[in-house]
Amino acid sequence: MLETPVVLYRAPRVTPALIGIGAVSLVLGPGVLLLGLVLISGERGMLIPLVLAVLLLVGSCALLWVVGRPLLEVTASGVTVRNGAIARRCDWGDVARIDVDRRRRTCGRVIVRLVDGESLPVLASDPRWSILRGEGVPSLDPERSIPYLRTVDAHRRWLATRTAPGRVD
Repeated sequence: MLETPVVLYRAPRVTPALIGIGAVSLVLGPGVLLLGLVLISGERGMLIPLVLAVLLLVGSCALLWVVGRPLLEVTASGVTVRNGAIARRCDWGDVARIDVDRRRRTCGRVIVRLVDGESLPVLASDPRWSILRGEGVPSLDPERSIPYLRTVDAHRRWLATRTAPGRVD
């Protein structure tokens, strides 16, 4: 029987806020305006802009759905990173180390470095979203962010059990 791993940390999603703000400001406003123009004018020539507005609405909602669903899930057996439409599940044995990004635009974001040299930046750990995640004001020290501390702690726990004295594989 396949056991469900115990989740030690999951970065709360900010999708409802993104979709709400994006849909109202970017899509519904111009769409309602265009629909009003079509209804007032009553001309058949306005059908093409109406179709374009509907396509814009559907495309924008799909884009907001893909962009607004980053995930960081830390379990006792590994870490799951989802950036946009791409999700990657890594066991702790595949993880070389956990770093924090120090570049100016992405400072504080968690980076999962894999044994094969690949780096997985975790968009869900961006400090700019910490208030929306319910974690309070981000720390000035990037290494004190909650996603980074929880991920490092879980990796250290796994390393400690892996290298425990008297362990027989």
